[in-house]
Amino acid sequence: MWNFSTELSVPLGLKDASKKGLQQLLDRKDLGFFNLELMEQSIEQSLQLAEQFKDKPNFWIVGLGGSSLGSKALATALLSSNNSKKFYFLDNVDSEYVEQNLSSISSLDEHLFVFISKSGSTLEVLSLLDHCNQYFKEKGQDLTKHMVIITESKESPMRQFAKKFDIATLSVPAEVGGRFSVFTPVGLFPAACMGIDISQFKKGFQNVLEEDHIITELASLLLNSLSQQEFDFYLFQYSDRLFNFGLWFQQLWSESLGKARNNEGEVAPTISTFIPLRGSSDQHSVLQQIAEGQKKKLVGFVRVEASEKSTLQLNHPIPGNELMKSKGLGDLLAAAAIATQQSLSEMGHSTFCLKTDQIDPQTMGYLMGLSMLVVGTLGEVMRLNAFDQPGVESGKRITRRVLQNSH
Repeated sequence: MWNFSTELSVPLGLKDASKKGLQQLLDRKDLGFFNLELMEQSIEQSLQLAEQFKDKPNFWIVGLGGSSLGSKALATALLSSNNSKKFYFLDNVDSEYVEQNLSSISSLDEHLFVFISKSGSTLEVLSLLDHCNQYFKEKGQDLTKHMVIITESKESPMRQFAKKFDIATLSVPAEVGGRFSVFTPVGLFPAACMGIDISQFKKGFQNVLEEDHIITELASLLLNSLSQQEFDFYLFQYSDRLFNFGLWFQQLWSESLGKARNNEGEVAPTISTFIPLRGSSDQHSVLQQIAEGQKKKLVGFVRVEASEKSTLQLNHPIPGNELMKSKGLGDLLAAAAIATQQSLSEMGHSTFCLKTDQIDPQTMGYLMGLSMLVVGTLGEVMRLNAFDQPGVESGKRITRRVLQNSH
């Protein structure tokens, strides 16, 4: 599936700690993101509802953070450019962007809006729902007849709205946090509408659980990096199909591990700042700072063999490009990845590589499952609550106060 490699030597104690941390994570009964039975239930529910909308050609996924980043990553990775169905994401409250997109819709008959909020009370999602609903009402169209809501089963503004207008609803399991919810209807329903084989997506997660050595190897490397005070963590992705995976992982890493206090109320360990990058493009934008800037760094390389193959080879390259004779773009991409990792390693920076042969539902399930299990394991080892985000709540409270006081 995915091969992990590094030239770094990790202390045995950190490997043992990672194994123990993973077992502690999997023994927890209050978490559901790795529960295969819950996944299977979510798959069945998502497929049944997606069947009702199989004739819709246009889908709008409306949600912020964990409510949209997972399905956006899957769309970028797995949707072909010639797919007959089109997917759009409203994941910000930029009014100009939202209204420009809504203005392109003449009739709702060919569109389905999927509003997603685990809590059912996210201010931005409620406001987007309100905005879209009023926008189409003023044009004489009823959005509630072209809508699905995905939220927890508990009472909330979104759940009440769904009941009032008899809107099809899918439930997010209470024991699964938003940024860990890609294997629930939050990610599975949009994926099913995309025509992605979500059973194979789940199988990828199952493969990770069966090959748990890769979880502990990657977790122990990351623990070692933090112990070496490598507080910049860069990830070069050498496949454009994985670009939005990097943004999904950015939230997973940052919100889960960037905490002020540990579970005992003590000062939490410092966590590296994660920066997703695009290979080879970002070699021409930030590599200089990585190579010679201050601080020690950890740099990961994610590579896909399919992206490093070329159907077209340059038989008669233009003058100055003779190095590419009998080679193609894939050969250049592979060379750039190998050379960048080697040069950074020689400069003393820590590096590792994750590599697979191709991007498909199973390999994406494996990669996203691996990511969540590694982050959860790190939380257990460092005694952090990887499943809350207290630092975000203050901003939410102040936003509401600003709105209340504005005229």
